[in-house]
Amino acid sequence: MISTRGNFLPLVAKAMIKENLIILTTTNCPGCEALKKQVGKRIPVYDVQTSEDAVELVMKEGVMAVPTVMHKDSNGNWNKCQLSFDKGKVLIKCKNKNIELERK
Repeated sequence: MISTRGNFLPLVAKAMIKENLIILTTTNCPGCEALKKQVGKRIPVYDVQTSEDAVELVMKEGVMAVPTVMHKDSNGNWNKCQLSFDKGKVLIKCKNKNIELERK
């Protein structure tokens, strides 16, 4: 929930997402469906239309499009990752971490 009472800055409740690497998606998104098929259940998926935690993360981090891969660093800060496909692999490049997954 967001509070904007008085002269205080908006406060965003801390998201309850426990994983360090997630995919943000939405329904009726062809790219989201394709990515989910490629990674299977290896990366948790959060739908921004059904998960309040995902909505809070999207608002806080300024996510403007889906699918978006997010990585939480050791300080608890979320970072957007770059996503690409190459020779049968899903490549995820994050701020301090690179992940290579074989396509499912």
